[in-house]
Amino acid sequence: MKNALPVLATIAALFAVPAMAQQGPAGVPGAPLIGASIAPPPVPTKDSKPPQPRKRAAADCTKARDVEQCKARQEARRQAREACKPLKGAERRQCLDEKLPKGK
Repeated sequence: MKNALPVLATIAALFAVPAMAQQGPAGVPGAPLIGASIAPPPVPTKDSKPPQPRKRAAADCTKARDVEQCKARQEARRQAREACKPLKGAERRQCLDEKLPKGK
């Protein structure tokens, strides 16, 4: 019985050490309340506009191996986009797949 008390105290101390070494909210060890003073990031509002997709510039056909083929592909893509312009979503994708020539 006399030896059990020091053993239990040692075990309890060893279990408490990892809890003391845990990092606080700000990532600072041993500073559990420092994160309370740091404000969270602002919540985005619903009236903010989503980012617009970037428009890609046309490929420079002068650097292509086959200039005529490059220009023909560009023209075919332009015509397919014009033909499928009124459609949206999956219907547009299907229309473009049908209109564009299969590559490679």
